[in-house]
Amino acid sequence: MSKIIFSEHAIQKLRERGISYDEVFKVLRGSSKTYFDILTGNYIRVGERVKRCHWLIVVFKYITGNIKIVTVIDVKDINRIVGKRISRGSIINL
Repeated sequence: MSKIIFSEHAIQKLRERGISYDEVFKVLRGSSKTYFDILTGNYIRVGERVKRCHWLIVVFKYITGNIKIVTVIDVKDINRIVGKRISRGSIINL
């Protein structure tokens, strides 16, 4: 099983945005959508938050078999970030 490591930036964003570690784990393990960012080489998982009508975007990369969380983003409108990047072709659906 992969170890999950959080970057300092991701930890800071969790605190600032009131996102729990459990929510991140749920998105990583759950039936959320997965994308690949062809510009950065990062993976993106998107899932519903515990907070009503909000989505959680988890940006991560694989490093020597482990998962490193780069950042986490809380959004109401998923198309604001993901939809725009799909239409521009900077991320692809896996």
